[in-house]
Amino acid sequence: MVRLLARAATSLSRLRHQVAARRWDAVPSTIAPTVSIGLATSAPGDSDTRATLLARSDELLYRAKRAGRNRVVSDESALPSLPPHPAPADPAGRDS
Repeated sequence: MVRLLARAATSLSRLRHQVAARRWDAVPSTIAPTVSIGLATSAPGDSDTRATLLARSDELLYRAKRAGRNRVVSDESALPSLPPHPAPADPAGRDS
């Protein structure tokens, strides 16, 4: 399970890097789009429902934002959160 979670976290981190590197012509230059992700997991036999999994993922998303945004935060203690990819500062303080 941890190996699968690590692969998912790596893929999501790659997505963050792609968003940070992309040229966003339709977005004003004062805004730097970023991606924050809460990665919740459930194994066969767990008592999770769709609602509990979504709630945990939502909490992890907000944990990622409180930790500085532009990062992946996982609910597995065996897998530390991946470090953020530096992105240009957003003077408006917004995160997408």
